[in-house]
Amino acid sequence: MSQAKATRRRGFTTIELVMTIVMLGVLAAIGLPKFLNFGRDARVAAVESAKGAIVSAANIAMIKCQTVPNCYRSSRGAGLTGPNGEFNHMHNGFPTGRTRPNNYFGIKDWVQMEGFTITEPYFTQTEFSKDGAPDPANCKVTYVETQIIGVFPRVVSTIDGC
Repeated sequence: MSQAKATRRRGFTTIELVMTIVMLGVLAAIGLPKFLNFGRDARVAAVESAKGAIVSAANIAMIKCQTVPNCYRSSRGAGLTGPNGEFNHMHNGFPTGRTRPNNYFGIKDWVQMEGFTITEPYFTQTEFSKDGAPDPANCKVTYVETQIIGVFPRVVSTIDGC
């Protein structure tokens, strides 16, 4: 009799197997959205990193401008040699929002980024949109030049479309 009991208890019952499958399904339903969100998290991190790079580039350009007499002026002050040995001017001590060749440096002259599409939709603005985002128009960093001497340009990240 004891040998017969041992034979019956070798495997799982149907109820145990069904309950295990149901529990795994519930865990997968809870955990799957977290795994799917990693792509968005990576794009958001890239946008925030790009924002930091743009702020740093604007600071470097401003510091370089401060070393040149009369560079830090509202209208075309003294020019300076910037990235790639180019000679151009700054606006209020910072790069402009839009590159103006043979006139003013734009922010895109001071920063190098991969994985972003750079556009200049307005005369005072440059946008760095994240490539591969579901909605690149809302997954970007926007640089808006300053109109006041000594006031830092506006740098805004938009992550709703990442």
